[in-house]
Amino acid sequence: MYADEKPIVGMNRLIREIFIVYESFKNDSNLLVQDINFQFHKSGPKCDDLADTLVCMYFSRDIDRQLFEKSNAEEYKLSNSGKNHISQEFELFPINVKNKLLETRKKFDQLKEDEFLNYLSKNHGEYFKSSKNDKKRNFSLDKNILNKKSKNKCKSKNSVAKPLLR
Repeated sequence: MYADEKPIVGMNRLIREIFIVYESFKNDSNLLVQDINFQFHKSGPKCDDLADTLVCMYFSRDIDRQLFEKSNAEEYKLSNSGKNHISQEFELFPINVKNKLLETRKKFDQLKEDEFLNYLSKNHGEYFKSSKNDKKRNFSLDKNILNKKSKNKCKSKNSVAKPLLR
């Protein structure tokens, strides 16, 4: 999210872009990359832990979320406090990692949703499966939850809020 000023539209898109970044860096021997538990899904890779972390970041006011009227569309971007926190972390990366993050975000941000899914299925098909029993998880935040205070407070930047997604 920090690698480009443009907000990302939709939680699924955000998780897919994070997946691409993860795949780009997971085998880099110079970096210690945390294993993210991406799972098979009929519409591409999903990660419940990542979705929960994003909810936590929302309640910590590190990301802003905007809903668009008369649609289910939503937009995610770093808040000012999130930018301050992430910019400090970003500056710790070597220049080649910073450049790769910037290039990756710009490259995939230009793709339309169907082009992005085609890229994922072609290059990371192991994260797609078609099963009638596999119900699509809706990663969007429940509007009712966002309009109330969370009962399940996030204690730190790394904590996870569990029951906040519908």
